[in-house]
Amino acid sequence: AAFAEDARPITAGDLLTAQRVNRLQSKRYFDEATGTRAASSTNVDIPGLSIAFTTETNGATVSCFWTSDFDLTGATTTLGSTRLLLDSVTASSNFATFQAGISTDRGTSAQTCEFTIGTAGAHTIKMQGTTPANMIINLYTALTIIVSEVV
Repeated sequence: AAFAEDARPITAGDLLTAQRVNRLQSKRYFDEATGTRAASSTNVDIPGLSIAFTTETNGATVSCFWTSDFDLTGATTTLGSTRLLLDSVTASSNFATFQAGISTDRGTSAQTCEFTIGTAGAHTIKMQGTTPANMIINLYTALTIIVSEVV
């Protein structure tokens, strides 16, 4: 198989470039919510949870880990959820969800997903939330991503 110079496997006797060696280390990014998401919202951005990053190679992977602080302000039996969006288009296949019925209920739900980035360049991953009546997404909501380049 043919490989681009910067995306072929490293083999014995290869001369390494600084670019290829630097891509051996993953890059980690972390962000936390700067505001709450109101009740009765549908796929609305969570304030402060948008991470911009740049990939150097086609085919980089991004491992995502997030927590969502769901806080009831009154009784409800409807599900609340959060999801991630890559470049405001590609939605995560997993959602963090929470459902409870008593007005004092509160829970932090966690979830993971992975994106494969088709082309090198600038990208953004952001979190969106959906809340029923009487449920908000509170401040203790966070996102970590780990970008692994093709070496």
